[in-house]
Amino acid sequence: MKLLYGNKLIENQLKEKVGVTKIQIATAYISQYGIDILKEIIQKNNLSKNDVTIYTRYDFTDKDTHRILKQLAEIGNIYLIENLHAKAFYLQGKEDLLIYGSANLTYGGLMKNMEFYNIEEDRENITKCESSIRLFFERCKEKGKNVDEAIIEKYKEYNEARIEEMRKVSYKRLTNMMNTIKGKESYVETSEIYDKLNEFYFNKEDYEIFEEYHEDEDGIEITESRKNIKNKLLAINSIIKSDCENIGLYNHWNDENITSSISPNMYNHYKVNWLGVRFGRSKKEIDELNNDEVKNFSFHKYACMQFSISLRCFEIGIYHAVASDAVDRKFLRQELENNTNQIRSKIVEELKKLKGNNLEWTIWSPYKEQSDIIFSLDKDDIERFPEFYLKNDNDGSHSSIMFRFSPNDERMKTKESISDLIMEKFKVLLPLYNTVIWKILK
Repeated sequence: MKLLYGNKLIENQLKEKVGVTKIQIATAYISQYGIDILKEIIQKNNLSKNDVTIYTRYDFTDKDTHRILKQLAEIGNIYLIENLHAKAFYLQGKEDLLIYGSANLTYGGLMKNMEFYNIEEDRENITKCESSIRLFFERCKEKGKNVDEAIIEKYKEYNEARIEEMRKVSYKRLTNMMNTIKGKESYVETSEIYDKLNEFYFNKEDYEIFEEYHEDEDGIEITESRKNIKNKLLAINSIIKSDCENIGLYNHWNDENITSSISPNMYNHYKVNWLGVRFGRSKKEIDELNNDEVKNFSFHKYACMQFSISLRCFEIGIYHAVASDAVDRKFLRQELENNTNQIRSKIVEELKKLKGNNLEWTIWSPYKEQSDIIFSLDKDDIERFPEFYLKNDNDGSHSSIMFRFSPNDERMKTKESISDLIMEKFKVLLPLYNTVIWKILK
């Protein structure tokens, strides 16, 4: 038996299994993350719909239910069971695999939560309990209701009604939440701010897209809305691109990757709660930096300058590190520990120049339920920043330092004024950016 927290063991066990001829799964809850794992197993083993059977609850998810159910029905036979609480994964084939315990087929169950489960691959042990396994799944089928198009349509009606209901209360909920935050600036305090954005480049509907109940949706309508925001960001990018290149900042060389993803996927942890554009190294520089030690990491593994839009504000700043394999985090930690070229004093010097701008170095984790870890340049002792960084900016966390602007800030009215604002703040942060990134010394 294994007690694990934030571990990819179950996911890896499922994905790596080959020679699978039949899948039976019982899970109380399932999400897009789980579906993506299933699709990979199915594709790798060339399974048909009749080879896959999934049992889950009627309330298997509380977001975008009809889309999740429709995808499931396309890849397998789906049965809904009232009050199902079991979590069992049974893959049969050349080598059987049985996993059971507390983990649901969701991102939380397989990656974030503290779970207790057993992974059994020994055929002899599985054979001993095979009759019990068979009886359990037979009982699930007897109790379950087979999903058809009519049921999917009912879930679609429910989902649309729920979104409309949540939309009506979302502004009040947001205001109450923000009013409970002590000591932090509230960028969106009332719904009236959104209501007065008709003459602004990003309008009320643009910010609404990042409401919590939209984060993991992936339907046609929400995708089109995100595409509209993406195009607005690209229009700004086209204005500032050459100016950025003049100061050594470059877009991703693949046009498809200039903005962050507009669809929930493993790279954004199955949530689209912001969209933005990043500037970093050129392809030539990254090719020079990459070697056996850094394993040919991509553009996004390196620190970037970024502008982005989210629910409460527009941000401009340094996106220092992604959760895993962040090249510049590794570099900076080594430099700080060794104080190479007096890096500590250089960083402290640059941070002191930024005092008075309400800037914070923020560290957060997509895998753990914990509050953001924040170093305030205005309130904290900047001399202590190196110690703060070494203690908190570790693998598994994201980190950034950003200017934040309210949606109704006068500088947010046009793409031209936003472009000027971005370049102004990029130039302010550039000396710090150049201090905390890994460079090849010519």
